[in-house]
Amino acid sequence: MALSSIDSAQASLNQRLDLYGADAESLAAGRRFWDAVRPEFSDIILRFYNRLLANPATARFLPDERGIERLRAAQSVHWEDLFAGHFDAAYVRRVQHTAEAHMRARLPNTYYMAAYAFFLNELVDCAERLFPEPEARRPIVSAIHKLVMIDMDLTLSFYMQRLVRAGGGAGGGAGGG
Repeated sequence: MALSSIDSAQASLNQRLDLYGADAESLAAGRRFWDAVRPEFSDIILRFYNRLLANPATARFLPDERGIERLRAAQSVHWEDLFAGHFDAAYVRRVQHTAEAHMRARLPNTYYMAAYAFFLNELVDCAERLFPEPEARRPIVSAIHKLVMIDMDLTLSFYMQRLVRAGGGAGGGAGGG
């Protein structure tokens, strides 16, 4: 991606933050949540990859154990940056790289969306447990939804841009690419 494309993606990301209502208060709530959930996040990632490995349809997209370790480390960095509010050029490049890797692997959008559903459920469950008081939990859960949706939106936008450039169609089904 050329620098001007990154600048364009950065401007688009700033628009998304505004559109989703991810203001300073939401970003602060995301950081508070991350500080609380960080000690157990590696367990969430482990459950995620165990779930993928247990399903033959998704397991075929995964590399060997060493590759899975690299993916787990990359996931940790990505989620930490997301909840820390690090929406900079490095974040945009990482999201684009992820989208392109999924496209090369012909990962169906259904599997990608299911992964986000898994993480969203895990994160909200953690918020409910770590922030038992409704007044404290409400802005946390709102921030989780906003940040996860922004991340998913940006990644899917890269998917669509690549499809348009390639002249192809979207692979939204569980068996499509």
